[in-house]
Amino acid sequence: QEIPHLRALLDSGSPAVLCMIKSRGLNDPTQNHQVVAEAYEYDPIDGAIRVYLYDPNHPDMEPYLDLPPAPDAFEQSTGEKWRGFFINTAYRRA
Repeated sequence: QEIPHLRALLDSGSPAVLCMIKSRGLNDPTQNHQVVAEAYEYDPIDGAIRVYLYDPNHPDMEPYLDLPPAPDAFEQSTGEKWRGFFINTAYRRA
């Protein structure tokens, strides 16, 4: 559900803070993480999207997410496995 909103933000030139979800429920929210989506590529043939990220846990890398057309889980290029994400719409630059 967040992918169209993410694409619209990035198309407008605005980066998007993504809250990456790994934990189930509220048992251990420290497993979750935040990254900044900076750009994306869309493959109209298969509907896949590659989202380019800034990840503070990997400052010397150029990580990305490959999102299949109907993701139920996905992996970041750094090896982390994620259950999903949502856009932090409350974030404001300071």
